[in-house]
Amino acid sequence: VYNRDGRQLATDPFELYPGLAVDGDASHAFYLGVELGRAQIAWRLGKRYLQDNELEWGVAARGADGGAGGTNETRSASGVNASDGTGR
Repeated sequence: VYNRDGRQLATDPFELYPGLAVDGDASHAFYLGVELGRAQIAWRLGKRYLQDNELEWGVAARGADGGAGGTNETRSASGVNASDGTGR
């Protein structure tokens, strides 16, 4: 976390939180909790984190066309489509 009061480094949001001094501001504390949680998830998974944005990766992410990024098909371990037996 980098702000006017300095810079704090940690990999666990629970280590950072006490030093953020947001005791009297519940809405800001909630916001920081959400953002720190998102940042930790992205960091642990080796993904990109952008502040104030949804986590946009994985099967639930929206594709370039605005539709779901994943697929509803179920594939077997051999890569065959379980619903119709094809490899498509």
